[in-house]
Amino acid sequence: MIKEFFSFISYDYSLPKHVEWIFKEIANLINNVDLKSITQSLAYGKKDTEQVADTDPYLYFYETFLGAFDPQKRKSKGVYYTPPQVVSFITRSTDIILRDEFSKSAGFADPTVTVLDFATGTGTFLVAVFELILNRIREKDAGSLKGVIRDHILKNFYGFEYLVAPYAVAHLKLSQLLKDCGYRFKDSERLQIYLTDTLDDSDHEKNTLLPVISAEGKEAKKVKIEQQLLVIMGNPPYSNRSTGQKIETLIKDYKPEGEKKLNLNDDYIKFIRFAHNKMETVKLGVIGIITNNSFLNGLTHRRMRGKLLDDFDEIYILNLHGNARIGETCPDGSVDQNVFDIMQGVSINIFVKKEKRDGPCRVFYYDLYGEREHKYAFLIANNIKSVNWKKLEIEEFDKSFKKTRWGQNRFKENLSFFTQSGNIEVMQDYGKFWGITEIFAEYNSGIQTKRDRFTIHFFKTELNEVLADLKRLTVENIRKKYKLPADSRDWTIEKARKSLEATQYDKNHINLIHYRPFDFRWTYCNDKSKGFLAYPRHKTMKHFLQVENVGLCFSRQIVSKHWRHIFITNKILEGCLVSIKTREWTYIAPLYNINASEDDECEAFTVEQSHSANFTTKFQNFIKAKYHPHTPTPEQILGYIYAVMYCPVYRRTFLEFLKIDFPRIPFTDDFNSFKAFSDLGAELIEHHLMKKPYPDNQVSFPLEGNDVVERVRFVQDKNMLTGNLFINKKQYFGDIPIHVWEFYIGGYKVLDKWLKSRKGRVLTYQEKEHFKKIVNILNFTDKCMYKIEKVWKTVF
Repeated sequence: MIKEFFSFISYDYSLPKHVEWIFKEIANLINNVDLKSITQSLAYGKKDTEQVADTDPYLYFYETFLGAFDPQKRKSKGVYYTPPQVVSFITRSTDIILRDEFSKSAGFADPTVTVLDFATGTGTFLVAVFELILNRIREKDAGSLKGVIRDHILKNFYGFEYLVAPYAVAHLKLSQLLKDCGYRFKDSERLQIYLTDTLDDSDHEKNTLLPVISAEGKEAKKVKIEQQLLVIMGNPPYSNRSTGQKIETLIKDYKPEGEKKLNLNDDYIKFIRFAHNKMETVKLGVIGIITNNSFLNGLTHRRMRGKLLDDFDEIYILNLHGNARIGETCPDGSVDQNVFDIMQGVSINIFVKKEKRDGPCRVFYYDLYGEREHKYAFLIANNIKSVNWKKLEIEEFDKSFKKTRWGQNRFKENLSFFTQSGNIEVMQDYGKFWGITEIFAEYNSGIQTKRDRFTIHFFKTELNEVLADLKRLTVENIRKKYKLPADSRDWTIEKARKSLEATQYDKNHINLIHYRPFDFRWTYCNDKSKGFLAYPRHKTMKHFLQVENVGLCFSRQIVSKHWRHIFITNKILEGCLVSIKTREWTYIAPLYNINASEDDECEAFTVEQSHSANFTTKFQNFIKAKYHPHTPTPEQILGYIYAVMYCPVYRRTFLEFLKIDFPRIPFTDDFNSFKAFSDLGAELIEHHLMKKPYPDNQVSFPLEGNDVVERVRFVQDKNMLTGNLFINKKQYFGDIPIHVWEFYIGGYKVLDKWLKSRKGRVLTYQEKEHFKKIVNILNFTDKCMYKIEKVWKTVF
């Protein structure tokens, strides 16, 4: 491209005025560059493996510059420089596979080896491979060095890059590396690194100004479709932007049939599918990559894992962890860091396809925790042969899983986790339990507004002002006043206005919404999707708007270290009620359904003709048979379920399985034991619904001040089990038990979250009293959980 640019401006073309200045600026810049100095600084010197972190002279040229110049672009494109220690581990391990498994005695230097870096970036992987080849040739066949470059490196190694800047740097970097070996490119020679979107297989439009771009696209498409590849390597982007007709078709193979919740559109998954598809066309091959690690045990990734198991013979997973979204730590509680400056945990994944299959795919796994430098040192010191891998018993787990109620009723596919999936016997016990979605007939996720700050408010007066403004102000004035971002697919100011007009701004639609634990606010809720609320979930929320009701709140999956994702409400709820973390969306199952079917098969659970218990027919029949001649009420059943899920032993024992799917409930054989759980759970529900008084309240708020929440901090009393919870420099809530301050519901540290949500606001008297009540509720909850645990130990 650079060559064509100079060829273009060397002719006496009459440049368009609007681009002429660009060419002049570029030419002026080049004329004033100290090329000799730059050439020296960008040259590759000899280095040792231990110095690998300091050997890329182009690191500052691109990575550091982009991070400082345009960090938002870097984030949106998912551009992150692969640590050389990671690259070294993957390339050296792949080289070992080529030599030991594929009988390529020279490894990457074997003339039959073909390699693609499908997300080349600045060429870091290809540099490592080229250096490995060149060093190996220098040792025994120095006289063949130029021939290897000409006949092997320039012909059998490919790279795809989407962004122009790293594409150019990759060419410069790799060309300089080969130049330092004494190789001089002929006019007809080039590196086979192409400017292309790996996942887009469409034809490139002809570019009359720079036809080389069209040629790049054609050559890249040949590689994508025709070229057989032995090795695919790289670090896919950490973003979600790519589209392409072929990849959209291929990715369907990874999507479980009937799955409602899918998060398989991340670029890294599409890149894996691209590489997987290329390996389907060859007899043997290897993929060596570093990616987001969510696919290792994500529930919706189960078919993806199954397809990988079908088509590969060995899979190696080096889980590097480092998930900052959940504050991931080492098993001993010490610091765990990511090898990148990103939030999501990552893993090195090596997929090996052999020429002859000798049994089911074998999956080898290793956890690498610790600080970044420790992980770097491990990667440099080890390779695929030296890691102490643990072979995962995937087939045994899946066979046992399929025999359980869980496996039979929830999924057509195996789970096939690429992580250690816990004790199989514990899974067998857990799999016999009744799933929440097998108990409740109606359940749904919570409300999604897409504009919380505009649609949800602390006080009704604030909401009324918004409704009035929607009625009288222009779209642009509303956007300006409330500092709203640009409209999205799911929410626009105009659609919000029309939604309100359709209901004539009826004040009866103003309702309290359960926003966060013990945090109730105001919103306008009608049945119009993509209206004032993007997704009001009216099909489920109507059960709380038209009758007195109560609903169980839970998550389908969690990424947190502990499972605490259960709560109760008697109001409509927002989808982040129990957590705002990825994959911890809140679902709700009402205890009662309105407008129940007249032919309800189980009259014992029908309360009135207008509404009946929200239980499946199978579960109703199970309960009737289980506890005959007793027939527990819906409230007793809900109390039992709630108690079980607040039992510390239950949470600890089944943690690994609670993380990956809707919770499952064991039912005791003895009705008296059932009732013991139920009574404790029912009492806990009453407290969590804030229906209990606390006349002996010990929480104080002793000092006067401006009552503004400024900085929330907890100061423990010396030699005491309590402390003071400050809202600003002077004022505080006193006598807060430490265990209450540390209490979590879902992903929230309850007291901390409630106060910080009101930062900058004045606490009213009612809010102070409400907060004191929360403290007492959490204190009671802690004691109640201890009682529930005692019952559990006598029953199970």
